[in-house]
Amino acid sequence: MSNSLDIKWPMSLGAPAGSLEAKLPRPEDIGTDIPDPQRYFCKDFMQKEWELLWPKVWLLAGVTPDLKEPGDFITHRHGHEEFLIVRHEDNKIRAFYNVCPHRGKRVCQIEQGNVPKFSCPFHGWQFLTDGSLASITDEETYDADLIAHRPGLTEIRCETIGGSSSGSTPGYEYGDSKQANLQAYLQNEIGDRVYFETDKHNITSASAFVLESQANWLKSTPGFQLIVEGHCDERGTREYNLALGERRGNSVKDFLVSLGVDPGRITVISYGKERPAAEGSTSEAWSENRRAVTVVGSN
Repeated sequence: MSNSLDIKWPMSLGAPAGSLEAKLPRPEDIGTDIPDPQRYFCKDFMQKEWELLWPKVWLLAGVTPDLKEPGDFITHRHGHEEFLIVRHEDNKIRAFYNVCPHRGKRVCQIEQGNVPKFSCPFHGWQFLTDGSLASITDEETYDADLIAHRPGLTEIRCETIGGSSSGSTPGYEYGDSKQANLQAYLQNEIGDRVYFETDKHNITSASAFVLESQANWLKSTPGFQLIVEGHCDERGTREYNLALGERRGNSVKDFLVSLGVDPGRITVISYGKERPAAEGSTSEAWSENRRAVTVVGSN
């Protein structure tokens, strides 16, 4: 394995706050003790997980290929909670508790499908795919104060990472051209950048995850060129950072090529420290600026 693909711990060292790299556990945090078998079937331990673990961590609810078109939805059950995940007409994926705000009835009864709106089977309240209340059956029979605030589905935080390997860009309308649409899809659904440690250009394990998703999408979506931009933080001379940025860009290119992306589609350019993503002379700003960004080029 070449030095550019060297993966070593700690992967989270120097990563921007909130990035995937920063969230990865360090080996010393994982422990080496054999787990107590009781935790797999003990009701008390399960209750502790519900109180202390599951409300505080990300849960994998599904994959974006199941939500290609506006109105596509899936349901996801985790323990005693059930969630409704749907792509709205603005192409944003949203998640809600699968519970009607009227009487707490389960809104969606099936696991997957496509609908213009959801209808509660209990009293017929209807909700749009952004969770807002569309209509109330026999609204005149309800106390006006009860429904004055037009209660909708309760939304919960939902994000995508890694994106789809299907090669589609489902309905993206982020610009006036195919290039703008592709870039928006790359940035929002897959991830368009990876980060580096100080003075390093090797691909970390977290970066490899993002680049693998990029490669899968690129191989199934031909017809356009790519530019990989290499960037650095403000420290060091202009000449040094231009060279380091080029090494970072080439590391990304080499990784994508190793996964089957046509090298003729990829051009590397280094901006050194000339185009910071974050201003300031702090460790947080430096972490944000040590990056390589994949940009959709022309056809």
